[in-house]
Amino acid sequence: MSPALLHTFVDVARHVGVTPPTVRVWVEKGWLTASGPWTTADARAAAARSRQRAGRGAVAAHGTASRWRAGCSCEACRAAHNAESRDVREAARVEWWADREAPLLEALAGGAPWREVLAEVGVTAQAVTAHRRRSPAFAAALDGALMEGRDQSIEHGRAGAWRAGCRCPECREYHEGTRT
Repeated sequence: MSPALLHTFVDVARHVGVTPPTVRVWVEKGWLTASGPWTTADARAAAARSRQRAGRGAVAAHGTASRWRAGCSCEACRAAHNAESRDVREAARVEWWADREAPLLEALAGGAPWREVLAEVGVTAQAVTAHRRRSPAFAAALDGALMEGRDQSIEHGRAGAWRAGCRCPECREYHEGTRT
């Protein structure tokens, strides 16, 4: 084995002082090629790229999430942590809905029953409501799909339509107005 080549995640991790899962993340991010061997220079470059510019932990500047994770609970560090958490949750939410939105809207526009569509797509009514509230574009598309696929044989905007499973904007408005 050449001393300038690192053949495994463990070799890279030992060389730069991180854990093997960290090296796996570097590969996922494209900072290292998918398989070794890697040069020591490649490992050092990935390690340098992963380090925060403002410092890590207790040496990071106030107002950073890293400083908050090191135990600082000042207003600025807490705000940075909260902002970072919101961004991470939003990114996860967008990714989670990416492959669920289209099938949901398509099935509802086709007239499929609300509960069956939710079960088929693998979402809950609460998740759809939350997503509708957070995403105006999805809310408009959902209302359009519900209007397109609604049953024309029932009278909408009434208790009977809601009990029959209609979730179109008219029926939802009626239902939300009666729940107070």
